[in-house]
Amino acid sequence: MTIGTKKRLAAMMLSAVLLFVSACGNGGNGGNGGGNSGSDGNSGSANSAGGNGAANADSEGTNAGASAKDPVTLRILGSSGFTEDIVKSIAPGLEAKGIKLETEYYDWVTYDGKQKLAMTSQGGDYDLVFLPGNYTVLWANSKAALPMDDFFSKYGYDENDYYESVKSYGKVDGKWYMAPFSAEAMVYFYRKDLYDAAGLQPPKTMDDMYETAKKLTKDGVYGIAYPGGPDEGSSSFWSYFFWSHGGKYYDDAMKPLLNTPEAVQSAELFAKILKDAAPKGVATWQNEETVAAFNSGSVAATIMWPGYLSSFTDKTKSKIYDKFAVAPVPVGPSGKAVPRFGAWGIAVTSNVKNKDAAYEFIHEFTKPETMKEIAKQTSTASKSVNADPELRKLNPTLGASADVLDTAQERPSFAESAQINTQVGNAINSIVAGKPAQATLDALQKTVEGILKDAGYYDK
Repeated sequence: MTIGTKKRLAAMMLSAVLLFVSACGNGGNGGNGGGNSGSDGNSGSANSAGGNGAANADSEGTNAGASAKDPVTLRILGSSGFTEDIVKSIAPGLEAKGIKLETEYYDWVTYDGKQKLAMTSQGGDYDLVFLPGNYTVLWANSKAALPMDDFFSKYGYDENDYYESVKSYGKVDGKWYMAPFSAEAMVYFYRKDLYDAAGLQPPKTMDDMYETAKKLTKDGVYGIAYPGGPDEGSSSFWSYFFWSHGGKYYDDAMKPLLNTPEAVQSAELFAKILKDAAPKGVATWQNEETVAAFNSGSVAATIMWPGYLSSFTDKTKSKIYDKFAVAPVPVGPSGKAVPRFGAWGIAVTSNVKNKDAAYEFIHEFTKPETMKEIAKQTSTASKSVNADPELRKLNPTLGASADVLDTAQERPSFAESAQINTQVGNAINSIVAGKPAQATLDALQKTVEGILKDAGYYDK
């Protein structure tokens, strides 16, 4: 079987998006650049950052810019998170240039539905949309976002300062369709007090991780925990094991590779570590339960998103707020650590009313001074900012996340991917619960092949 043409695939991706308008978010997408659990629980909000003006319907996309006599209002859609504060901080300077901001922020599920609806109408009423990196291809192929190569040349951005993993999602057919600002990979949080007492260092390999976790499973403490629950939990975190074993989801003809030796071995190790060194209920856990367990002091380590740092350092929630440290995730049999990562950027919609004003907003948000503020919250898309030693002192996850971003990956994104990710997660969860890996993944392989065949991905 051979893959269909790009145009046919793009059309199928766009038409199927409508079926997922209310779909839940991926684990690495929540919280506006966060890599959090998907929703931070905040309700939606709409406000004017830096002014109360209404949208200027007379402004044209080719306008030379804004001025005090002819103010421009930009409408912006985002997911709730730290970016709200960043936008508020740059709003006064933009208003002084005649650019007012009307912002809408929503919890992940609400945001996800709104951005998908906007995508079907070339951006809807929005001029700018904060986008997870793996959504960029959908917006580009649906003609809802404008190519942005001229933005990078206009402001003199150095493309070599972006990680290859970030560029792979920010670009479509060789053109930029978003300006990236954050990129974070899974990291290894561990109880430094327990490791020091046992004379242990954070593990360098997955085999070391298993042995270390077994040694620390004693006296009412378990050696490690990561989400082993159905759907997104297992799907998200197993991907790190899978890629680090040298696996990949599909071949060039879009045939799934989910029952290969790499898939079986990584699934077996994923389940073995949890069976021998994690709390008994971990087969039902998602991010939230895993984070709660680490905060309670009942587990000695966890693989988790950097965005949860604020929870671990919260004295009102965490018993270990001053007892943990952060390291990169261990490497796998491939010789590499290939964790899942989440990237965020800003896209200009095809309905933008003043492209120059939109570019000015993006520049203010992504210039080095602003990116340094973002780095205090999470790792950024900029190599040079992430390398700043002072910032690494302020944010202990920064180095552990940033240092693997060149090898980090994200699960393939297309219209059926949410459905497939659920099937993958449920299969891995079954293995965690005791089902044989090879037989379970053989069945998964057939299921995913059927989904793609029914969707028309293969030539007759």
